[in-house]
Amino acid sequence: MWNNWGFRILIIVVLSFIFFYTFNSENSVEKPPSLDYQSRLKQERVGKDKFFKENEESPIENKKEFKGLTYFEVSEKFKIEAELILDKSGNKNIIQTTDNKADTLVKYGYAKFKLNNQTNQLTIYKTENSRLLFLPFRDKTSGNLTYGGGRFLDIPITDIAGNKVVLDFNLAYHPYCTYNHTYICPIPPKENTLTIEILAGEKL
Repeated sequence: MWNNWGFRILIIVVLSFIFFYTFNSENSVEKPPSLDYQSRLKQERVGKDKFFKENEESPIENKKEFKGLTYFEVSEKFKIEAELILDKSGNKNIIQTTDNKADTLVKYGYAKFKLNNQTNQLTIYKTENSRLLFLPFRDKTSGNLTYGGGRFLDIPITDIAGNKVVLDFNLAYHPYCTYNHTYICPIPPKENTLTIEILAGEKL
């Protein structure tokens, strides 16, 4: 009888250990992006390279030498569900542009999120396209691994659910003025400068 109970206790201990180890491993190690997600991004990037290489509206001046854009590795770490704080005041921001002029953008709200144990906040702006929002930002890669003038995110309205918004930095892209000085681009405002590295999206 004792041996039977002892065996049962041993089994319970072993199963508990396996469950504990598996649970903690899943939460401590970053999960790889799903194959569907990676495939979709790859397809979008191939399409953008084709556009840059062949289209008349491409910002690339020397298309014959264009070998394609470069990117950070796709990481689910940088696909973030942020808290959305709407700005219902109709406030506007004066955004400087690369030609030393300015644009006026209407604030939509603020995305508040935690990354690398740090709380961050970025301002999101309305656009003329009612289905898209605009988020220009700089981070610690700007001027080093990425364009010094910052990068952009377009946020589909469908990525908003209640008071949550998805910020997928794997989709962060460079403005056209990165590739051609004749283009005029908005410069991310100071409040949208992050003190962390966003190792996702397009890089130089």
